[in-house]
Amino acid sequence: IPNQTGTDHALRPQGSLARSGERPAATGDYEAWTPE
Repeated sequence: IPNQTGTDHALRPQGSLARSGERPAATGDYEAWTPE
């Protein structure tokens, strides 16, 4: 099998921007760190 990178047959895992062009929805459980 030839290398499929960069083709329409390349592996695009779930959440990949190359798959749908949209980011998955955020879960809302992230808390940013801020220094004291």
